[in-house]
Amino acid sequence: MGCGAKMFGASLPGLLPGTAATAAIAELDGSATKKIRLAKVVVSGSELTAIAVNDLRLAKLSAISTGGTATTATNVPFASNYGVAASAVLKGFTVAPTGGGTVLGAIAVQKLSLLLIATNLGTAVEFNFQLLPLASRPTLLTAAEAFSIDFNGATPANAPNLDVYFWWSEEPL
Repeated sequence: MGCGAKMFGASLPGLLPGTAATAAIAELDGSATKKIRLAKVVVSGSELTAIAVNDLRLAKLSAISTGGTATTATNVPFASNYGVAASAVLKGFTVAPTGGGTVLGAIAVQKLSLLLIATNLGTAVEFNFQLLPLASRPTLLTAAEAFSIDFNGATPANAPNLDVYFWWSEEPL
């Protein structure tokens, strides 16, 4: 990590985005005072009524999402001696956002297989940038920018139950 960089994580267990999740399901919003470098994103989940396979897109947004109904995750420092709180904010949407969320483009896309909860759990999707040099990791430089997870603009056939977590580093601009 770069000099002064601190690692944080946050999770959204049991996130219920519903079937209207054509916009962000989860979103890590940037900071006005820190450089946010993405280290890892993991999404797993299950379906209650039918097996589903969805495209899961990790996108960079030039504007954060607005509207909808969001829950904010608790940021956790990876070391207890940081002395400062994280400035990035991880939100999970239970009702799709209605504005903002301007997609610059997809950073990565993978298939997310969601199996029936009574049968078995599907495979987790992992977007891992930890092996990249720090300067090459996806980075947010303003509070207006964000990273989001969505179903690549599609509406899921069934309502998934998702577990999502993000890891990131923060360092002075």
